[in-house]
Amino acid sequence: MADAEAMDVAEEKGTSQTLDSADATEAAEPVPSVVPLYKRLIANVLLLSKAVEASNVQLVERTLRYTTQLRKKAYRQLLKKALTTCVSSNDSLYESFTKAVDSLPEVRREWLSAESGDVLDDPAGEAPDDAFRLNPSEKPALETAKELPEVTVYLYNLVLSVMLRERQFADAAAGGNLLVEYLQRWNRRSLDVLGSKVYQNYSFAHEKAGSYADIRLVLLRAHRTACLQHNEIGRAVLLNLLLRNYLAFNAVDHAYKLVDKSDFPESVSNNQLCRYLYYLGRMQTVQLDYSDAHLRLQQALRKAPTTTASGFKLQTQKLQILVQLLMGDIPERKIFLQKGTREQLASYYRLTQAVREGEIQRFYKVLAEEATNFRRDGNYVIAQRLAHNVIKIGLRRISVSYSRIHLDDIAKILSLGSTRAAEHVVAKAIRDGVIDAVIDHDTRSMISNERLNVYDTEEPQVAFHRRIVFCLDLHNEAVRSMQYPADAYKSKQQKRKDEEVDEEELAKELAEAEMDE
Repeated sequence: MADAEAMDVAEEKGTSQTLDSADATEAAEPVPSVVPLYKRLIANVLLLSKAVEASNVQLVERTLRYTTQLRKKAYRQLLKKALTTCVSSNDSLYESFTKAVDSLPEVRREWLSAESGDVLDDPAGEAPDDAFRLNPSEKPALETAKELPEVTVYLYNLVLSVMLRERQFADAAAGGNLLVEYLQRWNRRSLDVLGSKVYQNYSFAHEKAGSYADIRLVLLRAHRTACLQHNEIGRAVLLNLLLRNYLAFNAVDHAYKLVDKSDFPESVSNNQLCRYLYYLGRMQTVQLDYSDAHLRLQQALRKAPTTTASGFKLQTQKLQILVQLLMGDIPERKIFLQKGTREQLASYYRLTQAVREGEIQRFYKVLAEEATNFRRDGNYVIAQRLAHNVIKIGLRRISVSYSRIHLDDIAKILSLGSTRAAEHVVAKAIRDGVIDAVIDHDTRSMISNERLNVYDTEEPQVAFHRRIVFCLDLHNEAVRSMQYPADAYKSKQQKRKDEEVDEEELAKELAEAEMDE
């Protein structure tokens, strides 16, 4: 699928590109030194171990957020040392992933921090041995962490992410197969969040390796297992991966059946919800359900991160522009003039101008010149549907400009080819309510009726109702997404019981005092 990379919303805080664009952002961000990088990795392992012991999902998610810089800057020596230190050598996948690490690049000099003064001892690119020296207090905790499957999956998945960063897609797909089989051996709720990350890398690797269709059955089985185990994050991630897989092969009917028989969990992260809304909007666009598609895409844009996920927002904006045009609306000009997206939306701006003017010849010219861009975005077939809208808009402009016009003139203006075709188009537009006119068959002309005041119709009421419904839905979603401290209600109940006990004791003391008197 041409737009597969742009649909990935950044899961961690502070990252805005997908795995394919990670290299492009390395030069723009401050890079860490070698020493803090390894210490950060050990700190993540210890934090993950603490999260598993306390059964705290928030700590697991925090560990994954801290992994962003590690994924972008990790190198062979660092990963090899991490596997040796934090993974048992008796593990079944230890040798396979150790060999995979050997194919990764060494530390690059531009990754070192100039401010910290770190240097490479070896001209070949080896980091100094002091960079990997552990504190004595950390060794007992790491020995305990070695026995945890969560730590093993975390490090193997980090290796898989680095392989994808280096575009070793075939090796990453093979490693993903092994890691998914390893993950399926365990039935631990502490692996739910880590497992969702594993399936994301697994799907992405096979997509780039050219074996995307082969993993569909694996994803379906994993989704069924996640539903049975009430694994909400796994359900959401696997549902999005399946929808992406179906849409990549234009299997919209299968995607619709999956959506009808599956419920998207409401308590998952906002990023997964944005993905789901985008896929749903694209499916509804293909199925000609433009009103619902516009609503889904609008929600996806509103819920997307404000400072990151620029690729996802751009791809969603492109599809929303086409949906608005198919609905008969013209997008606002400021959408095409936003800083950072003006060049990417230039093709869609030209197409919007052609549709707005109702010039069918200009429309076909723009469509032919920008066909490469539309095909790259996966929107070429959708853009072709706009030909009927161009004719409708042109016909609407004609009905406003002329009170009476011959069908031959309409055929010439709209380049319809014949008077009979013009009569058919006009009759269909009148039936659909596009124009308010009648056809005089004796004179073979179109007579436009006098336009009524729009405020005498129900159109303003419908518009206000649509806005009110949107605001109410937004309020309800905000209320549902609010988080409260764990066991807060228990503390209130305990406080109430203590107050009741105090009142009872006070009443007894007063009664005893009265009896003494």
